[in-house]
Amino acid sequence: MAQCAEHEVTLIAPFVKIGALQRIVAEIQENVRLSLYTRWRPDEIAIGVSDIEVWPILCERQLSSMYLCHHLHAKCYVFDSEASVGSANITSRALGWHSAPNLEIQVRVSASNEWVINLLQELRISATLVNDEIASRFKALALELARQEPDTAPDTGHTLLVDQPPVSMWLPNTRQPSDLYLAYEDRHEEISRGGQATALVDLNYLGIPPGLSRDNFNSCVAAVMVQHQFFVKIHELSNVQRRFGEYRRFVREYLTKHDIDRDAADAWQTCLRWLQYFLADSYQIDTPGYTEFLVRR
Repeated sequence: MAQCAEHEVTLIAPFVKIGALQRIVAEIQENVRLSLYTRWRPDEIAIGVSDIEVWPILCERQLSSMYLCHHLHAKCYVFDSEASVGSANITSRALGWHSAPNLEIQVRVSASNEWVINLLQELRISATLVNDEIASRFKALALELARQEPDTAPDTGHTLLVDQPPVSMWLPNTRQPSDLYLAYEDRHEEISRGGQATALVDLNYLGIPPGLSRDNFNSCVAAVMVQHQFFVKIHELSNVQRRFGEYRRFVREYLTKHDIDRDAADAWQTCLRWLQYFLADSYQIDTPGYTEFLVRR
């Protein structure tokens, strides 16, 4: 199907390995636009189910883009007017190019299928376009995790004790960012009851592998933040110094658009603390009077 595409190819899969992607890309005509939607979660990067090195392949090819969606689970491949949906990721085992292949199923459908159209629309809303900054941060994170001693702490699974909002509606909940690592290490007695509940919700979303040092844990959180659409927009807005109220208005609009039931001022204050704690190298916060100014470094 890749060989026959004349206009556009869209590849959607949470796991992508470099060898399998190279084989697919080699079959696509140079004048055909290519879009790849995938996910980079720290826990999955740590065990190697996806390759960060797929990014240069997209950079080197003309008419190509790559997007990240943290909660992506769908596997769907669209070639002009046709699509293939099923269980196969973009890996040699999944696609039958390995001596011990997985048992997978793919079904050919029309690209105008309602479910395919809905999936593409949702991805256009929730996915983040990868750039060099995001890719560089994840590459550095992958190197850090490769050096980390595995399983230096037990994996408790961070059992969720509270209702979890849909991941597409996630924004940081934990008011004290330092509480996250305490909850990660199961040091719940050092956190308030409310802090425990919100930390578990955040940890459930972030997907951080067990047994990390505090520095590597913080790097994981930062990597997830920079690919989140909300923080991408904050990054754009902070190219000039802006007051607390300007960001609060943007947050209110964001919460309304995504039907998130939270107070805008409280949500922004929490997000601002996360920026100060996890991305202090990227942002500067000044308080010359009675308000806070955030600007990108």
